[in-house]
Amino acid sequence: PGSGWTWSSCNSGDEIVEVESIAITPDPPRPGQNLTVIAKGVVSEEISDGSVADVVVKLGLIKLLTKSFDVCEEARVNKAEIQCPVSPGEYQIQQTVALPREIPPG
Repeated sequence: PGSGWTWSSCNSGDEIVEVESIAITPDPPRPGQNLTVIAKGVVSEEISDGSVADVVVKLGLIKLLTKSFDVCEEARVNKAEIQCPVSPGEYQIQQTVALPREIPPG
């Protein structure tokens, strides 16, 4: 664990992906540097084209982002290591992104 970066799931119980853990390096993220995210989870049903993920990002009580993502399209565009169709099972993914220098603290 790093400096207190935390996440929580908003699962309602009927999602086909259960996220078990998310870890980031460095923690806390640093503007202008690469950020590596490692996520582990379980897929209970096949994920195929047309699957959507609803994401809400908050900083404290403030919503920074509320968006629906086309899961398979995002995986293709970002050259993710796991591509659709995704069969049921346990997965761990690792993705590194460059953070802009202009990101706000937090």
